Amino acid sequence: MRSFTITKGSQNRFRCLPLIEEFGLDPTFICDTDEQRSNLVALGVQPSCIKVTGITGAGITGVSLAREWTVTHAMPVNEWSLWLDDNVQELTGIPYKFSSREKIDLKDGNDWRSLFDLRINKQEFFQYVFETIGHADKHRTIFAAFANENNFYFRQRKWQYYGYCRTQCGLYKNDGSTWFPFKTMMLEDGYKSIDVVARYGRVVINRYMKAVKPQFERGGIGSFLERLPHLMDNCSRLAGMYPGPVETTGDGSQYGDPKASGFNIKFTLRSPKTVDEWRRKNGYMR
Repeated sequence: MRSFTITKGSQNRFRCLPLIEEFGLDPTFICDTDEQRSNLVALGVQPSCIKVTGITGAGITGVSLAREWTVTHAMPVNEWSLWLDDNVQELTGIPYKFSSREKIDLKDGNDWRSLFDLRINKQEFFQYVFETIGHADKHRTIFAAFANENNFYFRQRKWQYYGYCRTQCGLYKNDGSTWFPFKTMMLEDGYKSIDVVARYGRVVINRYMKAVKPQFERGGIGSFLERLPHLMDNCSRLAGMYPGPVETTGDGSQYGDPKASGFNIKFTLRSPKTVDEWRRKNGYMR
């Protein structure tokens, strides 16, 4: 399976290569400069797997611009590919043998806390990936991903259809649509989640598997406080672009700033009936 990773080739955060090699993925690493390309080669990446965008001076919008470049110049169209962040070190989740359950009974005697923390191996990874792709195809949508929450209590139900698909480990069937709808875009996977729900009716999130990576790590696009003004800008714009199905949210206390808010988005419409009513009223479906 083809995978795409946006990266600067920073040694302190580049962890995904062993995972890519273990799973036998067909990777493409997207960087911006020849210097970053050289860094990637020094970290063990084959030169043939690297593409250079030439993007300069983008600042905090650089990842979003690189993702736009990728879907335009590198990612095949109408074919499922994997997005994988460069600092993902492993995938965890319940053993695939339990995945036939679409809702988990937390009182059935299993130690679900420990089971959700188990490392996913290659066989289970592809079982989860192809199952999730099949489920997305069944529902005629093009964007899918895996759990955002660490807490197993919020992962009892396997499938989620109205939520945030994170590209830390996400599946995308490139339809040629933009990932960069305005010049301050930095929350591109949040935008794409809403865009796909609007145009296709839902996304697909499989909560039984999760990517493991540090948050706001040095070498990325900035700390929470550095990102905060841009996150608030993006979330406000997105709520304005899609009035009705989403609203801004966020509690900054978990990041050391109790006053911070409006830096995240959440879906307020969460059923096919209410979402499709909104889509009809706003010209996304007949």
